[in-house]
Amino acid sequence: MLNGEYTTSSKIYGDVNKYSVPVSLVTIKRLLSHLTKEGILHKTGGGRTTRYCITNKGRVFARIESKEYCQVKPDKRWGFYTYNLKLFSDFPDVLFNT
Repeated sequence: MLNGEYTTSSKIYGDVNKYSVPVSLVTIKRLLSHLTKEGILHKTGGGRTTRYCITNKGRVFARIESKEYCQVKPDKRWGFYTYNLKLFSDFPDVLFNT
């Protein structure tokens, strides 16, 4: 998702169950709904055409494994080719509590 692609709950369900501990599709959909409400994901469509993509907020707070990222050849790494200026307007007014 970090590369800007839209994906489905079924695709996420398949990936999670392939590479991790088995989780039900209902649980995946519940988590996707929560992440959408939190502004981490953007949801488009409905029913069978529902798709999810990561928001700027999601990009900022995404956990990235640096060793894994650096093992990928630079030309094959995901990223943007232009500045993401919209990112700044999506930041909250207060980032840290004092």
